[in-house]
Amino acid sequence: MRNLRLQRLAILIVVFLLGLSLGWVGGKNQSMSHKKWHDPQQRLEHFSRALNLNEQQATQLQTILNSKREQFRGLREQMKPQMEALREKTNVEILSMLNPEQQEKYKALEAARQDHQARRGNRHQRMEWESK
Repeated sequence: MRNLRLQRLAILIVVFLLGLSLGWVGGKNQSMSHKKWHDPQQRLEHFSRALNLNEQQATQLQTILNSKREQFRGLREQMKPQMEALREKTNVEILSMLNPEQQEKYKALEAARQDHQARRGNRHQRMEWESK
């Protein structure tokens, strides 16, 4: 029974580390396009070139994107409490299956993730503010 639990834990850790490393590699390769996507002016320019939009179409597209951006912000804020509750529930379940040493390591990993999210969030807020 203990051996099976250790195997499951090892699999969970390997999957987590693979996901983390793949996300890091993918993030490095996609960072420029990710930045472009969150900058409304660059997104507009990208669509205008890719779709060969005329001036009137580009203006219409800009109006559509601007209005929908506000709706997306509202939805994101609306969903934030549900996402936080799910994340907390997940953390409680994960911590309950770990031994005390593993719990400390997991807490450190989670703190690093939260720090990264906070820095990312600040960057996104700056980008959105600069686009206004």
